[in-house]
Amino acid sequence: MKVRNYTAVCLVCSHCGNIEKIKLNLFDFSGNDEKIIRCPKCNHIVCKINTDMRKEYKLEVSCAECGSRHKFKIPVSEFWHTKVKCFCCSLTEKTAFAVGSDNCIEDIIHSKCDDEDIRDTGSGSMYDAENIYSMISKDNSAFINSEEFFNCLEHFRILSEENAVTCDCRGNAIQLQIEEDGFRIICQRCGRELFLDFSSREKIDEIMMLNEIRLH
Repeated sequence: MKVRNYTAVCLVCSHCGNIEKIKLNLFDFSGNDEKIIRCPKCNHIVCKINTDMRKEYKLEVSCAECGSRHKFKIPVSEFWHTKVKCFCCSLTEKTAFAVGSDNCIEDIIHSKCDDEDIRDTGSGSMYDAENIYSMISKDNSAFINSEEFFNCLEHFRILSEENAVTCDCRGNAIQLQIEEDGFRIICQRCGRELFLDFSSREKIDEIMMLNEIRLH
């Protein structure tokens, strides 16, 4: 079997929106505690790869989908030899970062440029930007403007990163489904659901004050 000493990554810059394929060489990682991948267009840091563990890499990705940072882990051998591995945004389920062969990464880039998304998950996406903007433009929608909507989304993101969105089954796969008048939170392990109603200003204010969300 031929050993590949390079790999390609799909870079999606959260600062300028640039989508580009970057090639990484195994020898560039030798002796480094951290590898930083920058956008060639604006020099923004898109990904930090911590290499201080011999058996796995720790990735910190600046997500162009939701604007936050996500942390992932991948075995070293898989990072360099996988055909394709996609890392998805925890809020939108869309690909935030991908690593693999030249052809696979080029396919992902082409799909992203066409507003399609390739993921290594069998479930359908719960996020549709076009539908969201249609929702928030309706007169009877709680999300009267995009700023208000993204404030609500940002609040949920912060709670998620603080591990304050949990389920009684102790499952760690929580998905967010966006509906016309609120968010539906779904545990992918047991199927429990919780609907956060944003149909009025009062309800929005109440939910924005939450320090914890628990499905039970």
